[in-house]
Amino acid sequence: MKNRMLVSLLEEYKKAAEEYIDILNSLTQIEFEKVVDVFVKDPACKSIKAITSHVVYSGYTYANYINSIIEKNGMNMMEL
Repeated sequence: MKNRMLVSLLEEYKKAAEEYIDILNSLTQIEFEKVVDVFVKDPACKSIKAITSHVVYSGYTYANYINSIIEKNGMNMMEL
């Protein structure tokens, strides 16, 4: 059962990533880099580029965390 939950989670991450890529591909470079919120204090939230950087970094963090759980249980990705 746990393996199916993890596989489902990874499938949702993959689906979300593919949808996000589609959105990003529809933007021009100027739209991607443009500051869209001048009032926000967190620089990671000012532009789509900055938000994307945060999303990618977080994705790697989650992937590494999930991988550590898999390895801790003596499995590998191919066994899911």
